[in-house]
Amino acid sequence: MRKLALIDLGQVALAQTMIMFISLFQLGIINGGYRLYSSQNLEENRKINNLISSFIFVIAIVFGTICLGLLGLIKSINFYFSTITISLIAGLATLGSNWYTNCLVADGRLRISNLINLLAAMSSLAIAASLWGRNLNVALLSLVAQPVLAMILTLIIYPVSRPTQFLLSSELLRRILSLGFIPFAGGILAILTVQIERWMIIYALGPEQLGHYYIIILYTSVFTLVPASLLNVYYPTAMRRFETEDFLALSSIMKQHAKDLIRYIALAVLMTVFLIKPVVTMFLSKFKADTGLVFLGLPGFMAVAMCDVFSLHYHATRRLGPLLWQGLVGIFSLTGGLWILVATKQFSLEHVVIVKSVAAMLTTGMIAALYFRERHERRSQA
Repeated sequence: MRKLALIDLGQVALAQTMIMFISLFQLGIINGGYRLYSSQNLEENRKINNLISSFIFVIAIVFGTICLGLLGLIKSINFYFSTITISLIAGLATLGSNWYTNCLVADGRLRISNLINLLAAMSSLAIAASLWGRNLNVALLSLVAQPVLAMILTLIIYPVSRPTQFLLSSELLRRILSLGFIPFAGGILAILTVQIERWMIIYALGPEQLGHYYIIILYTSVFTLVPASLLNVYYPTAMRRFETEDFLALSSIMKQHAKDLIRYIALAVLMTVFLIKPVVTMFLSKFKADTGLVFLGLPGFMAVAMCDVFSLHYHATRRLGPLLWQGLVGIFSLTGGLWILVATKQFSLEHVVIVKSVAAMLTTGMIAALYFRERHERRSQA
């Protein structure tokens, strides 16, 4: 990234924004499909896989048509054609790779999943590190490489994940959405929060400052990989323990999940404190002056990770309302904080990161308070 101009990094950030926007079109079928797939009904799982694969194909057609129809408008805001094309491929591949790797996790093929994700991530990093001759297209290619490789490798290595027919069943789709729409709505709020954050930076500071902010975007992607993987690993077992009413085992799973997250956070913080400056200086020297943003954001990163402890409980018990409230608190607290910065003329990247951290801590505090209040009420009634 050190060879890439900041204006081009703004294009990369815009591409990531479009990738997240494409994910809105899945309407929660990946979330709900994963929950239903985790019940381990082999015949139904085959139908679920066919339906979701078909749905992603429909999204590809719809979104491709929309992009072609709005091509002139998109170009008018300096969104390059190469950025549009690669973003579309990356967004669709991200949906596919998320679903097919979810199948691996739900089926207990964790080693295969980890190997595939590692190979895909290393390939993407290798492309990003090369960036021959300040080439924006190579940077964009690094975005699309990981999801495309993850999807292709999963389909090759794990034949069970391959769709066998085009299927759009309204009955099965309704069942999937009943489990997936609320988490999806929460996901929409999380994506909108990111969109608001980035477009507010462009509005108040300009696209080049969004390029400087890319170090936070990059660090967020890396920091959240392990917590997201842990949540996916623990969820199927936690859900089955709840369904069999083995609440003691469910409590044990949550405690182990919390311990693993705390260990990871401690290690991640130590590595950040001691390694981020030399790593950035060596590989991303253009961001050498921006590493302070990462340190300002650490409290927020830790809060987001610990929020998964409570999210696991609500996912496993299928009480999904609190997850929606979590998203609402996050988006309103961040948006409110950013508009206060604009109104008081205190808008800067440092203040944006502080507001982002405060919003994350408020969100985690809300869902933690709700969880402990409910636990106290259950114990009082026992």
